Amino acid sequence: MGERRRRSIRTSLISVAASSALVATALVLGAYSVFMERGFVLEAQASTRESAERLAGTLSLALWYMNQTQCESIAVSEMADRNLDGILVWDERGSLVVGLRRPDSGGAEKWDESALPGYDQAPGAPYGSSVPASPDDRSAIAGRALAGASADIVHAGASIGSVEVYASMRQSRQSFRRNLAYSTALALAIAVMVTLVLSLSADRLILSRLSRLQAAISEFSSMRHTTRAVVSGRDEIASLAASFNTMAETIASYNSDLESLVKDRTARLIEAEKLAFLGSLVAGVAHEVNTPLGVSVTAASHVSEILDTTGRAYADGSLDEDDFLAAIADAKEGVRIIAGNLERAAEFMRTFRKMAADQNQDEKKSINISSYLADIVLSLKPALKHSGHAVSIDCPEGLAAECVPGALYQIVTNLVVNCLNHAWRPGESGAILISARVDGSMLVLACEDDGAGIDPATALSIFEPFFTTKRDKGGTGLGLYIVKSIAVKLGGDVSYEARRPRGSRFIVRLPTVARA
Repeated sequence: MGERRRRSIRTSLISVAASSALVATALVLGAYSVFMERGFVLEAQASTRESAERLAGTLSLALWYMNQTQCESIAVSEMADRNLDGILVWDERGSLVVGLRRPDSGGAEKWDESALPGYDQAPGAPYGSSVPASPDDRSAIAGRALAGASADIVHAGASIGSVEVYASMRQSRQSFRRNLAYSTALALAIAVMVTLVLSLSADRLILSRLSRLQAAISEFSSMRHTTRAVVSGRDEIASLAASFNTMAETIASYNSDLESLVKDRTARLIEAEKLAFLGSLVAGVAHEVNTPLGVSVTAASHVSEILDTTGRAYADGSLDEDDFLAAIADAKEGVRIIAGNLERAAEFMRTFRKMAADQNQDEKKSINISSYLADIVLSLKPALKHSGHAVSIDCPEGLAAECVPGALYQIVTNLVVNCLNHAWRPGESGAILISARVDGSMLVLACEDDGAGIDPATALSIFEPFFTTKRDKGGTGLGLYIVKSIAVKLGGDVSYEARRPRGSRFIVRLPTVARA
C-alpha cells in the first residue's frame, strides 16, 4: 500500500513537472511565433517599400523609351529576392507593362518560365522562379502577400507610370519554420531533461524523506515506541517529522503511565480475586466444619442423655444388667461418632490452615506432590460438593519435588475453579483429572476435563487479563491470567490444547528439582 502510494506521488510529480515544462515550452514557442510573425509583417512592409522605390528609379529610363524587354529584365532581377511574391509595372495609361508572380505552391505553373525575357535562372529553382502575371492576378497576389507597396515612376519630373511590389516573406517563413522545428525539438529535449531533474530532485528532497518518515510511523505503530523520525532541514517535511517525534514522546509517556496504572490496577484486582476466592473458601470451610461439629454436638447430647437415664435407673434400683450393657453400647457408639466427626473437622482445619499458610510463602521447599495435590482437592471439597463433578489425581506415589507450595496451590485451584465455571452447562456432571510428573528439570502439571471445550477463536485470548466469556455472570477474566502470571514469574509457562472428541487440557510447566 505504502509503496503504491509512493509511486503514485512520484508519477504525479513527474506529470506535473512534464506538464509544466510542456506548457512553458508551448507558451514560449507561441509567443516567439507571434513575435516573429509581427516581425515578418514589418520586414515585408519595409522590403516592399524599398523594392518599389528602387524599381521606380531603375525602370524610369526603360519605361520612358518603352523598352519592355529591359523592364522585364529589371523586374526579373528584382524577383531574385525570394521573399517577394509579385511585381506589377504600369504605364501612365494604366496598362500592365510587366507582371510577374511567384508560382503557386504545389500547383501546376500556368506559364512557361523560359518565355520570360531576360530569365536566366535554371528551371525548377525552388524560390528563384517567377511566372508572368496578368491584371486578373493582381487581387490574388495582393491577397496572399503580407505587405505591398507602390511607387510612381518619374522621368524628367513627370510621372510616366507606377510599380507595385508585393512580399509574402515565403523564404523567411520557411526558414523560420525549420528553425522553429529545431527549436521545438530542442525545447522538448530540454523539457524532458528538466522533468528528469525535477523528478530526481523531488525524490531526493521529498519522496525519500517521506518514505523514511512513513517507515518510522510504521515501526512506531508496531509497538516500537522508541522509534523516532530523522529531522533534516527546515521545511514542512522536517516540521512534520518534528511534530511526529513530539507526538511519539507524548504517546510513549502516556503509554508508560498507562502501563504503570494497568499493572497497579491488575495487581489490586488479582489480590481482590484472591481475597474473594479465599472468602468463598472460608465460607465453604465453615460450612464443611459445621457439619461434623453439628453431628458431634448431637451425638454428645445423645450420650449425655443415655448417661443421665442410666444414672437415674441405678439410683432407684431399676437398672438391670441388660439395660446397663445396652446403655454402655449406645454410649460407645455415640463417642465413636463424636470422635470420628471431630477428627474429620480437625483434619479439614489442618489442611485449610496449611493451605492458608502456604499462600504467604514464596520460597521453594521439597514437598510430596501426590499428597499435596490431595490436600488441595480436599480444600476444594466445599466447591465440589454440590457441583456433581468428580476430581481425580494421577501422580506417582512418593513423588517429591522442590516448588513453591503457595504458587502450586493457586495454580491448581484456579484451574479447577475455571473448569467448574466454564466446562459444563448447569445440571451437567463431568470429570476433572489432575496429573503431575517430572520431565527433566520441569514439573509438568495438567488439568483436563471432559466438558464442552473452547472454540479456537476464544482460545487465542484465554490468558489475557480481563478476558472472560462469563462477564454477565460475575466473571473477572483473571483466573487463567493469574495461572500464567505465576508460571511465568517462576520461570515456567502454561499452554492450552483441545481434547478429542471434547474437553480441554491446560498444561503448566514449572522448574523444579525432583527428589527420589
